[in-house]
Amino acid sequence: MLEWTVIAMYKRSEIKRVSKEEAAKIIEMRKPIGVFICVDGDKFIGIDNETGDAWTEEFDTETKCRRWLRPYVAEKTE
Repeated sequence: MLEWTVIAMYKRSEIKRVSKEEAAKIIEMRKPIGVFICVDGDKFIGIDNETGDAWTEEFDTETKCRRWLRPYVAEKTE
């Protein structure tokens, strides 16, 4: 039996840090297109608005947030 694995790779915009006010506007207006991180106290809010759907998720670390926003990008380790 023949099995196929398809991996789609495409250029994604850089992650931009935004204020709580900017994040609220992005979520409400669905613009601008891109991916964003908002720091709210000790929480990191990821906003994936590359498709105009403003998907959001809350994380306890910035690393986890960045991994959610960029699941297929290898991070540099030191």
